[in-house]
Amino acid sequence: MQVRLIDLIGVLSRALDLVSRTLGKHHAHVGCMAARIAGRMELSPVMQRDVLLAGMLHDAGAVALHINLESLGFEADIHTHARAGQLLFGNFSGLESVAAIIGEHHTSWAHLADSGMENELALAAAIVNLVDFVDVRLDRTKPYDGQFARVLEAAQREAGGKFNPDCVNVFRDMVAEPDSLSGLFAPEECLCTDAHEQLETIVLNAWEVLGLCGLFAQVIDFRSRFTATHSRGVAIVAQDLARLFNFDVDDRHAMYVAGLLHDIGKLAVPSRLLEKPGKLEEDEFLAVQDHAVVGEYILGGVPGLEKVCEWGTQHHERLDGSGYPLGRSADQLSLGSRIMQVADVFTAITEDRPYRDGMNAEQTANVLRAQVDKGALDPEVVQVLMTHLDDINETRMREQRRAKQEFEAFAEAVHHASLSEIEDNLSSVCIAGGA
Repeated sequence: MQVRLIDLIGVLSRALDLVSRTLGKHHAHVGCMAARIAGRMELSPVMQRDVLLAGMLHDAGAVALHINLESLGFEADIHTHARAGQLLFGNFSGLESVAAIIGEHHTSWAHLADSGMENELALAAAIVNLVDFVDVRLDRTKPYDGQFARVLEAAQREAGGKFNPDCVNVFRDMVAEPDSLSGLFAPEECLCTDAHEQLETIVLNAWEVLGLCGLFAQVIDFRSRFTATHSRGVAIVAQDLARLFNFDVDDRHAMYVAGLLHDIGKLAVPSRLLEKPGKLEEDEFLAVQDHAVVGEYILGGVPGLEKVCEWGTQHHERLDGSGYPLGRSADQLSLGSRIMQVADVFTAITEDRPYRDGMNAEQTANVLRAQVDKGALDPEVVQVLMTHLDDINETRMREQRRAKQEFEAFAEAVHHASLSEIEDNLSSVCIAGGA
């Protein structure tokens, strides 16, 4: 399982862009435009790549924190979500600079210039800060090119304080050139650097793919307190079942990644529906069902993730044709898809949720056998799971305990980062007051 770095980052970037319909393709816009500015400012090839990736991921922290992105409501807590994004990606080898850029993408240039941060890294953060400012001020219902002069004027008023003056000047030059910002009309086609090396096209190995997708699963699951560890549970159960069915190592890796990403389409589902305490209305249920179609849109067409897409996005299909989104029947569902369906149901009914405890072994067996009797779940897959129930369930609980610990550590780290930011702001006020 080998996937290009830019293609895998594009998976999460597309998902993030679906969280807020108000800011359609925002992360693609910021990545595209930031890469153009970084190229014109002749940043190193490595830093051009990191600016591109940071632009594509810069608001991941806001999603993980369950901050409302609609109508720019998240801007009231800009530093907390920036630090959260830095915490999400900071421990992944190779993304340290990307994480640092994300962490500072709302920090003013005046502060960055005095912070002691390495010059090129500070400039990279300043580029994403400016481009983010520009893009959220573009009205999606009107032609972009007629709006650039107005946005440029707003940026120029903040040059030297909020924004790096050289970045603003480069943006000014781009506004003056008719075609320099045309990439915003099809940003997905311009998610590349201008550097000859194009380091964003490097191919990741299976372990790197697994690691990055583990981070993606955190963004997906952290969005709802009801399912904060669900994807990790599904992933480990599906992988165990794949091993018992003698899948080779590559396919077991693909199965684990499919479990991590099977609910990625839920990023497009409003949080109020994911956490609604009562029964969903018919139209609400249909909106939730859409996550399977959205997942296929996000994962489809990514070279190296073909099986991940098939197995992950068919987790709500059923052998009797009663599932969704397409009502596929048994002859249209591979063994990998059938395993994922059983793994998802098993994890959902056995894991603890804030509003109820997970089912015990007897209850679990009754539910799964009832689904087999209906013709919904594969009898052979369910039988293998039941034969190894204790071992698989113990593995699931261990994996989900680990995921819960990571979730709690992340929340605690964000809390401390937020307090530190408040203290810094208070200190600045006190110094200004004393002066």
